[in-house]
Amino acid sequence: MKNYIFCGIAAIFLLAACSKSSIPSYPTNWTKNWPEDSKPAYYDSLSKVYYELQRDENNIYLHLNTKELASQFKIMRHGLSIWLDPSAQKKDKQGFVFPQAVPDSAAGSGMGGRYEGGKGEAHPEGAGRPTGPPTAEQMQQRMLQRSYKRFSERPKEMAVVGFDGSSQKKIITLGKDVSDIQVDMEIAADNTLHYYAIIPIKKIFAAAKTASDKLSVGIVSGYLQRDENAGSSFGGGGGQRSGNELERNARREMMMKMMEQMATPIEIWFNADLKGGKKD
Repeated sequence: MKNYIFCGIAAIFLLAACSKSSIPSYPTNWTKNWPEDSKPAYYDSLSKVYYELQRDENNIYLHLNTKELASQFKIMRHGLSIWLDPSAQKKDKQGFVFPQAVPDSAAGSGMGGRYEGGKGEAHPEGAGRPTGPPTAEQMQQRMLQRSYKRFSERPKEMAVVGFDGSSQKKIITLGKDVSDIQVDMEIAADNTLHYYAIIPIKKIFAAAKTASDKLSVGIVSGYLQRDENAGSSFGGGGGQRSGNELERNARREMMMKMMEQMATPIEIWFNADLKGGKKD
């Protein structure tokens, strides 16, 4: 079996280009146990998510990353389920949900601040802040940072279900309750979302009738359930602060495109050979 070198510097190298202020604040076990050579090897072109699964004698290690804003919002605001099927039949009966959807996700509200609704943002004179309308790239960065800030400020709760043969959902507050599943995510300095999970192998197969080296893994997000009238607010009512019509239309087009992308969930399923590490 491949001999991984575990060290504290590994997590920092995984997020290359991070400044000192953005070094990930993972729990201690991340820096001790994460495989140093973990680099997502597979790519889902629909969601623009890279992903990889590795293992040692005790755990499996799942690493996802994406720079796609719509996918980042689907994960942070609408939740992400990780399904682990020891029968390798891609069943969604056993797994965990982290992060969980925020309460207003079904309505699609609260997507990240004043600019998103076309209302603009007033800047006091002499404050030294830009007074012109933000570019599409600036809007995306602000939306991402505001959404991540909200994620960071609320309790990190994980729902687990199906392990040990139980169908009852259990809510665990990470950092407070005891959990043998470790999971967290960070935004790197280059605006890449990184998602890490460490799951004990014995926990996955605890309720299985027979031991197996095969495992189905599902990566499934929530999504934006659109209101037919929701799109009408983007870009409207803000002409006095939103620059010329071309700029307003460009921002509106960007928002509508992202909302369309968010209406489709991330859905990635693959089978892993825990002995040979192959995927199909």
